[in-house]
Amino acid sequence: MTSKVETVANKQREIQQEQDRRDAGASKQESRGPVQTGATSEPAPPLPEQHLQKPGLEADMELAPRFMAAQYKGSGKLEGQVAIVTGGD
Repeated sequence: MTSKVETVANKQREIQQEQDRRDAGASKQESRGPVQTGATSEPAPPLPEQHLQKPGLEADMELAPRFMAAQYKGSGKLEGQVAIVTGGD
């Protein structure tokens, strides 16, 4: 008779093996390039190598860094939720 722990472990192994099979078939999709989900097109690899002398200016970069994604819309999973941040370690 198998124990509850063995049953759970076997189920997790089955799930992992199924995911491994899916991942093995995903290599075909990777050759098509990155998925473009937004209204704007994104740069695709290989990106240009850049090096600026310190202190550098972002304006001098070929591809300027983006820290605000105007087109991004979150999933809404945390909408209406509240968090209390207390600080400290």
